[in-house]
Amino acid sequence: MKKFRLRNLLLTVTSLIFADFTSFYKNEIEAQNLRKNSSKELNKIYQVSKLNNFGEEYKFSSLKNTTEADFIKSLNTINNQISNLLAYEKQDIKEDFEVDIISDIQYQKNEKLYAEGNAEVYFSNATLRGDLITYDKIEKILTVEGNVFFKKGNHIIEGSKFEFNSISAKGSFIDAYGILDIKSFNEDFNLKAFDMPQNINSLSETNIKDIEFIDSTSVGFTNQFDSGKKFNISDLEFTVPEIKRWRFKTKKLLIENSILKSEDIFFTSDPINKPQFILQSKNFTGEIINDKTKIISRSTWIIFDNKIKIPIGRRRIFDDDPISKWGIGTDYEEKDGFYISRGFQNIDLPNKYQLKLQPFYLIQRSIQGNTTSFRAQDSSILSNKEKRNIVFGDNFGLDSNLKGKFYSWDLDLKTSLNSLDPDKFSESFRSKLNLMKTIDLNPLSEKKDDSFGSEVSESNKFDNYLDFKFSNSYREKISRGFSGEEEIYFGNGLLISNRKYWQNNENTKNLNFIYGFGEYKAKKRDVNELTTLSRNFLGATFSNRFPVWTKKSIDKEINYQYKYSPNVIKQGLYWKNEIRTGVFKYSNDSSQSALTFNTGPELILGSFKKNFLDYSKITLTNSYIFKDGQSPFAFDDIDKTKRLRINLEQQLIGPVLLTYDTYLNLDSDNKDYGKFSKHKYGLDIKRRAYSVGAFYDTSNNSAGINFKIFNFDYKGLSPKF
Repeated sequence: MKKFRLRNLLLTVTSLIFADFTSFYKNEIEAQNLRKNSSKELNKIYQVSKLNNFGEEYKFSSLKNTTEADFIKSLNTINNQISNLLAYEKQDIKEDFEVDIISDIQYQKNEKLYAEGNAEVYFSNATLRGDLITYDKIEKILTVEGNVFFKKGNHIIEGSKFEFNSISAKGSFIDAYGILDIKSFNEDFNLKAFDMPQNINSLSETNIKDIEFIDSTSVGFTNQFDSGKKFNISDLEFTVPEIKRWRFKTKKLLIENSILKSEDIFFTSDPINKPQFILQSKNFTGEIINDKTKIISRSTWIIFDNKIKIPIGRRRIFDDDPISKWGIGTDYEEKDGFYISRGFQNIDLPNKYQLKLQPFYLIQRSIQGNTTSFRAQDSSILSNKEKRNIVFGDNFGLDSNLKGKFYSWDLDLKTSLNSLDPDKFSESFRSKLNLMKTIDLNPLSEKKDDSFGSEVSESNKFDNYLDFKFSNSYREKISRGFSGEEEIYFGNGLLISNRKYWQNNENTKNLNFIYGFGEYKAKKRDVNELTTLSRNFLGATFSNRFPVWTKKSIDKEINYQYKYSPNVIKQGLYWKNEIRTGVFKYSNDSSQSALTFNTGPELILGSFKKNFLDYSKITLTNSYIFKDGQSPFAFDDIDKTKRLRINLEQQLIGPVLLTYDTYLNLDSDNKDYGKFSKHKYGLDIKRRAYSVGAFYDTSNNSAGINFKIFNFDYKGLSPKF
């Protein structure tokens, strides 16, 4: 998830709206209707024609009741406070900027500066508005009262009152309501040159528009139904997912030095009222620790449709780094059954590396005093497992994940230990190291215009990426899809791919060119023994989806009527094609080549707005495989079984959606010809803002529950929820 910096938020709520309230000194006064009793105060109004970077350059046209030295000293004091809150290096804020204030009335009285009547402040692409703005020069307190409105970039905060003391660096927003846009946080809250004032009326629209479904984030757990075993839970966890835009509200948002606080604050990702999904946080704090934003909810609840409230405990907000995670699960293949696990906060290492550790206590193995997850001592790695007595280290396991940057490359190292007994290390240990890098061959600056110089819409775009990946693995499990799993004992590889994507309205195309080279030690295809060979691979994939018939939709975007779907259902008949081709050459002079053609229709009917049978989707995919040669390995030998995949989705009543997925064997030479296999059943509760689903997969006798939160982008701000 992309993280934002709390210092930038504090900067916004401080430097952007007070700067010793320098905006009162740089005025083009538009006071046509001044109070009659304030005429004596007009002589006390003063101006600054230009301000550059908090006190480095000033030009005064007039200045009374204070001295230039005191004024500069005060500005420098606040500048130091802002620098302490700023997340960027000092050289990033050397750019000049200015401050403007416009109001019907501006005056000074008893060492206080006042601006009232349509008072608006423009600062570094930000806007602040209130009925009355007051600055106490002695106490250094800025106060904005009545219809407080603040906007910078995509961020909006409304409230009844804002107050900030620049001496104590403490302040508060009363009745705060607004939007935090995580995606653009760093960009929006960076200091940059002053632009033309924004139209404040256009900023405070109460009608949202351009609602767009982006993606979803999911959490859940899977339960294994092993043969002869009872119901098992394999790994349960819940972390607050990466939502790019949150609406929030709280009675009081406190600012104390580098910490944000709220006793009770509510967040929602739903752009429409009444929100279907709410995250409630008690004793909410955000602070800077080791140059990282830590936003923590010490007591958190999830509220569904304002009816069901579920506690999820102490959580990290806007971050995928859980503070703690207890889990219970089962793994009969490598952990002998039930276990409990505990996750910890990520460990920050030098050079911005992060290490995540998750230890396990293997309950069932410990109770029974023996294990069937390992082979006899000094036997072949391919020999059968047998029953062995355990030692102390067999009671525990440990998973780890190391992430960071190695120069300009992304490093990701995952390891797993299913026993801490050193004598079983070769069997209990698995690892996978990836070094990855992606180059955008069509950077953003080139995507803004098409070849004719006009702006490219979201429905007409082109992406082009070059990917590099170096990998090293030990005992890596490889999924072969329809054919199950195999294992690579040792593996080293290089993969280079060029990914291209085109979109033109409803037509989409993907084209990938892939080259890979590696050396692998793995099981032979037909013999239960290991072999070591190098492999060259050259391949390409092409897929497209185009409409055969589409139904015109009245709705361009979702509204309050969409209770069961996060986006407008695009009804119609579509055709999907995918072609995969590849050639494998091995160091023992063997080779295999294959051409796979997947094709079939997708029919979508219904808007999913009504309460009964208002959404149906059926997808049929025929797979034809043409193959020549065979792989010497078991893990990459291509399965040439011809098959038809059938996927169904059907609304039953209200938010209840039934799903079904299966394969039909079409290979007449296969003993299972004409039979259905790999059935997967699902039952989902679909809502605009979230979904909860349960499934049962017969291919591996597993079941699970999945929870998704939907991610939206939009303009404007709905009324407070």
